[in-house]
Amino acid sequence: MVSSRATQVCCGLFGDAEELAEVTSWELGDGATIRFWEEVWCDSISLQDRFPCLVSTATRREGVTDDYWSQEECKWVLRLRRRLQDWEAPQLEECCALLQRKSVVNGVLDRALWRPHPHKSYSTKLAYNWWRALWIPGADVGCPFGCREVESVDHLFGACQVAHKLWSHFTVLEPSLAEVEDVEGLWRAGSRLVARHDKSRKGQVLRSIVPACAWALWLSRNEVVFKGSRFYFENLWLFASQLISEWGVYLVGATTVRFEGDHLVLEE
Repeated sequence: MVSSRATQVCCGLFGDAEELAEVTSWELGDGATIRFWEEVWCDSISLQDRFPCLVSTATRREGVTDDYWSQEECKWVLRLRRRLQDWEAPQLEECCALLQRKSVVNGVLDRALWRPHPHKSYSTKLAYNWWRALWIPGADVGCPFGCREVESVDHLFGACQVAHKLWSHFTVLEPSLAEVEDVEGLWRAGSRLVARHDKSRKGQVLRSIVPACAWALWLSRNEVVFKGSRFYFENLWLFASQLISEWGVYLVGATTVRFEGDHLVLEE
């Protein structure tokens, strides 16, 4: 099961739990990761939002999906604290009908999906379109990291010397990251990074490198621009690597995801 700390770090990537829910849904596997009531996995919204009366009477509101699946009977079992009122019964019937479309698949990991993409898979290009839409230049138009260049979204994520230093940590995994000069180039390098590695669990973690580092750059920039904080690259790298590691735990359910030099190590 995913740790609460991993969930907190993933929420940090998007700001809060509501923002995380807006961009992710789940494909049901063994049910060991998905929170039954809280997360989106069998409908376009969570079960707690669709059936508020039921969740208020549930015995385990924070239980994972597997907690509600009977392996012996191969069916869903909803455990409620009290008998439902007549006016609440239609919600139970509707919920049961919805659950019948899904079943736990033993031996298959639950899979996080990127909801904004029309095909539900993660799109690096889409993420960078978000960066452009969110871009708000600071009062000082110069690069907040001291590059003596005009600040822009392309400079921050590409040409900036701080960005180059950050991307250089991953050139063993994808050499073209060393040549990034703008957002378009970063998108292409990120796409090559994803294509270079297979669909293994490690490959799924590697997909988080570019968006996690871009998010770390963005937050570090905002700390300098809006709070007047002093910038240290060591803090940026520590934060970025922590995001990659703990987001990896969230995505694939590993106990530990860590870096050993330029290599990513997953521990069960």
